[in-house]
Amino acid sequence: MQKTNSRIVLRAEKIRNIQQKDLQRLAGYSQEQLCKPAPNGGWSLIQVLNHLYLTQKGTINFLEKQIADKNLLAEKITLRNRFNALFLARALKSNKKFKAPSRLPEPLNDTDFGELKEKFEAMMANTMQIAEDFPKELENKKIFKHPRAGWLNIFDVLNFIHDHWYHHEYQMASLEKELK
Repeated sequence: MQKTNSRIVLRAEKIRNIQQKDLQRLAGYSQEQLCKPAPNGGWSLIQVLNHLYLTQKGTINFLEKQIADKNLLAEKITLRNRFNALFLARALKSNKKFKAPSRLPEPLNDTDFGELKEKFEAMMANTMQIAEDFPKELENKKIFKHPRAGWLNIFDVLNFIHDHWYHHEYQMASLEKELK
C-alpha cells in the first residue's frame, strides 16, 4: 500500500492551525466567562467548543471504522458527491445559521476548558496520524457520510472539519464581544 501525498497532511495541518489559534486565544478567558450563555439564549463559548469537539470526534471515529473495513470503501466519489461537498463547503464559509443535525446531543456547558483543550490536542494528533497514514488508493473513495451532504472523500472530510470550525468562528467572535 502506497502512502498518500502531502496534500492530505497539509489539510490536516490547516485544521490544527485554526484550532490552536482559537484555543490559545480562548485560554485567556476564565471558566466563568467561557460558560456564560449568549444574550439571546444561545450557546456559550464552552458549548460551541463542545459541539466542535463532538462533531470532529464523531467524524474521526467514523473515518477510522471506514479505513479499517476496506470493503466499505469500494465506491468511488461521484460527480454528485463532489457537487454536494462543494455546496457544503460554501455553506460553511457563510455566516448563515444552521441547525445542528438531530443525532448530535446538546453540547454541555460545564466542561473544564483545560480538559477540553487536552481532548482537542489528542484528537488533533489522531487526525494528523490518519492524514499521514491515509492510503493513496483510497483518496477518491467514499469515506464519510455527512448527514446533509452525503458521501465525502478524505479531502472533503478534512475540508468539512476545517470549514465547520471556521463557520463557528463567527459565533465565537460574537460571544467574545459580549465578554469585553
